[in-house]
Amino acid sequence: MLQFTDAMEMKAHYANIKAKFRGPRAITYVTMPTPPPPQVEEPPPPPRVFVGPDMSKFPQDVIDQFNKTFTNSTKSRMRRIVVDTSDKYSVSIEDIMSSSRNRTLVLARQEAMYRARIEVGKSFPEIGRYFNKDYSTVAHSIKAHTKRMMK
Repeated sequence: MLQFTDAMEMKAHYANIKAKFRGPRAITYVTMPTPPPPQVEEPPPPPRVFVGPDMSKFPQDVIDQFNKTFTNSTKSRMRRIVVDTSDKYSVSIEDIMSSSRNRTLVLARQEAMYRARIEVGKSFPEIGRYFNKDYSTVAHSIKAHTKRMMK
């Protein structure tokens, strides 16, 4: 079985076979290209380290404004809503996230879902994934809380 290291070697082999059938005048010689010399790899540069400013020099209100503006991801906003709601109703975060049907927990969960919809602008399926509930449960919770607010 023939094995070739590259296409040039294969072309040269078949050119020599053709030359045998055509006679001595049709022999072609193909020179193989020489491989480039091996390159010596340089070690990678050391990683760049960012050293931030000394935070003790900034007033606390500036730090709070920065955190409010730049670290306000959706998950942290949802988490903040759940924490605020748990404080308001004096229940634990785990209870709000649970599947318990206790009246107090249901009211707290419904308010948290309502606030997630209004303040964060999440869709029903997204809120449902966060609270581990079906989107129809979220829709009912928001409707029920809205109705309670209108009374």
